[in-house]
Amino acid sequence: MYKTKQNGEFDKADLMLYEEVTKMPPFKRKTLVLIGVSGVGRRTLKNRLINSDPDKFASVLPHTSRPPRPLEESGKAYWFTEREDMEQEIKENRFLEFGEHNGNLYGTHLDSIRDIIRSGKMCVLDCAPSALKILHNSAEFMPYVIFVASPGMEQLKQLYAERRSAHGSQRSLQFDRQSSIRFSSRRAKTLESLASLYEDDDLISAVEESALLQRKYDKYLDMVIVNEDFDVTFRAVTDALEALSHEHQWVPVNWIY
Repeated sequence: MYKTKQNGEFDKADLMLYEEVTKMPPFKRKTLVLIGVSGVGRRTLKNRLINSDPDKFASVLPHTSRPPRPLEESGKAYWFTEREDMEQEIKENRFLEFGEHNGNLYGTHLDSIRDIIRSGKMCVLDCAPSALKILHNSAEFMPYVIFVASPGMEQLKQLYAERRSAHGSQRSLQFDRQSSIRFSSRRAKTLESLASLYEDDDLISAVEESALLQRKYDKYLDMVIVNEDFDVTFRAVTDALEALSHEHQWVPVNWIY
């Protein structure tokens, strides 16, 4: 498994090496990889693609060492496994990516991706950018990589607002403005300004991080799209995937030989 902290020298070498490519007749890629910062709509795009054509697109179920809750079944939302088994498979480089949350391991198993490919569907992934090193350097995954870039501040605010509304969640720095006014109108205005300031700082950070990621992983990207309008973004992605069936493509030589 590629681990960022342990591969600093590999990263440096990777940036300096020239990658040989070759032009191939039209063919369909095996995986679709959506990359971008949190909040730009990658997961929404992935779900819409799958729902629009479930015979063509599919996504993997994550593995977890978390014990199943009542009524949960393995293979529905997660593949449940023992922690010791998952740790061993991580050591054997059998996971695309993995992490730990609340003391439980979660990860994307490479065999789950292979199963979808063998079924004849395109596997849609919204993984961390570091996973591109594994996917790009293997002929069995042949990814088409789309970077979903952060839009401008106003569009990003709208995306964040829609996401909070859809999930019924709010920032922790929220308050009942009317009750605050009854207590102290000055305090209410201060809290309101502070909440707006923190949100703007988050949005600025997202825009800056998006630009940084795009520069860092540019060599892996097949397409960059700014998600200013979700319907337009969806059509652009489906059109690009359709074009793979009738346009020649430049791909790494190691995919072919």
